[in-house]
Amino acid sequence: QKKGIKMEKTINKFKNQRLRVTLSIMVLSFCTVFLFLSNSANAQTQISTEAQLRALSGKNITGNYILTADITLSNSNFTPIKSLSGTFNGNYHVIKNLNITATANNVGLIGNLKGSGIIENLGLVGGTITATKQTDVGALVGVMNNSSQVTNCYAIGLTITGKQIVGGLIGEMKGTTSVTNVYSKNIV
Repeated sequence: QKKGIKMEKTINKFKNQRLRVTLSIMVLSFCTVFLFLSNSANAQTQISTEAQLRALSGKNITGNYILTADITLSNSNFTPIKSLSGTFNGNYHVIKNLNITATANNVGLIGNLKGSGIIENLGLVGGTITATKQTDVGALVGVMNNSSQVTNCYAIGLTITGKQIVGGLIGEMKGTTSVTNVYSKNIV
């Protein structure tokens, strides 16, 4: 009978260890999934080349974007990013030589900053924006809507033309938009 009790204790001990290992694996799996989902929600699409920036041209974009290098654009026409309702963090980098010949309203690097969209920490240096028949024209943003924000941004050395509602950095602001710590030194 002692052997049976000893065997039963060994089996129970094994079951307890297996249960602890199973629970440990489940907790580890949960933590891994939680970290993945947490990082995915805050993931930033990195932009370091002209090709990556041009890939956003003409599109309505959401999500989070970050510049990881200064970008000098070639002399070819840049089509504005149609709209942004996420975050574009310049990461204190500069986009140089922004040349736009517009065919639609809402003209700038980003045509329409909407919702709670944010542009921050970005500089624009040099270029020409030609929008002689268009409205809502600015180097950085054509029109800001709703509760969008621009912070720590500047534009210098650009020549900007538009039909009406034209600004050196931002064309028009609508709603409860917020602009802080910005400047421009352009020919408008």
